[in-house]
This record gives sequence, structure tokens and C-alpha cells, in this order.
Amino acid sequence: MYRVIGKSRGQLVQILYPKCNQQLDSWECGFYVMCWIKTIIRAVITDDWNERLKSTSPIPEDTIRQIRQE
Repeated sequence: MYRVIGKSRGQLVQILYPKCNQQLDSWECGFYVMCWIKTIIRAVITDDWNERLKSTSPIPEDTIRQIRQE
């Protein structure tokens, strides 16, 4: 394993701890995961994670309804 996340061996890998939406109920976790997967793929997010993921508020109910229908 010579390269990890585009870094040669011996270089430090920066670990980020972005904020993410907090669900109100225990059964919503799959919808939250799907919402962020969709956002990351559609926006082609490859950097600036902390800028894009900085809200801890719940995902709106209409967004969860839309994910259920997809």
C-alpha cells in the first residue's frame, strides 16, 4: 500500500470532522445517509468538506419525503 488518498507514504493525511445534520428520530438515519450521498455525488464534492457540511439542523421533512419517493 504505497499511496493512501493520493499521498505518498510518510506524508500526513488530514482528517476532517465536518458537521452534519442531526436526525430527530432513530428511524430516519437511512434517509439522512441517502440525502448526503445524493448531495455529494451531484455536486461532485471533492474538497471544502467543512464549508459544505456545516449544519447540524435536521433535514426538512419535505426533503425526506422526496428521498422516499426516489
